[in-house]
Amino acid sequence: MNDTTTPRPPLSRIPPDILCAQDYEALAAHFLPATHHAYIAGGSGFEATLRANREAFERVQILPRLLRDVTTGHTRLTLLGQSLHHPILLAPLAFQALAHPRGELDSARAAEATDTCLVASTLSSWPLEDIAREGCGEKWFQLYVQPMRGSTLDLVQRAEAAGYRALVVTLDAAVQRPSLRAQRAGFRMPDTVRPGNLIHHATPPPVVLERGQGRIFQGLMREAPTWDDLDWLMRHTRLPVIVKGVLRADDALALKAAGVT
Repeated sequence: MNDTTTPRPPLSRIPPDILCAQDYEALAAHFLPATHHAYIAGGSGFEATLRANREAFERVQILPRLLRDVTTGHTRLTLLGQSLHHPILLAPLAFQALAHPRGELDSARAAEATDTCLVASTLSSWPLEDIAREGCGEKWFQLYVQPMRGSTLDLVQRAEAAGYRALVVTLDAAVQRPSLRAQRAGFRMPDTVRPGNLIHHATPPPVVLERGQGRIFQGLMREAPTWDDLDWLMRHTRLPVIVKGVLRADDALALKAAGVT
């Protein structure tokens, strides 16, 4: 299937062969344009981390005890002072309008219906305020630190005013590019899909490299956040700060010492 093929129309009822969430993932390829599906389903680089994550989950086993009274059992927990019905969060995913015109708006409704904490992305197709109004459940905001601090502060203050209860700061994606799978499929962001939270933010000036400077370190990563940026952020928000993308134990310990939740 390619983008010149008309995707199947929406279904009026759940197909009988949909028995679990994984079945929806398999069905998505039949209803989304091929390039959109490649963008959503693809993992970074050669997708080694994507494969490792799946393999790690497959190794996890739940071994129930026999003959136990579970009539008072539950999956509730308290996280950042909030009571959640189960330890599952709806992770931030950018540009959900690629899959459905209402994108994150309907994701917010689904999160509320399933008592799931919604983590809304900085790169949502819809503004964070619109997403917050769609559901009354627990909401967190995933933050990409912006090249200009004024833009970052604007996002933080808007998230606080809209009722988001935590900031999930992504620090492992200073360079953001579509996955290799998406690039090979010829993905291009449609003109109709835009970052709803950033459309009023000024675009930083282009980077002009001097002789001897590298396109990555002095170019694409020039505005990558540093410890100073994280310290500044924590002084400018009343919300708990969670860091997403920690891959090293020493970084985790340093973040904890810095006051990150």
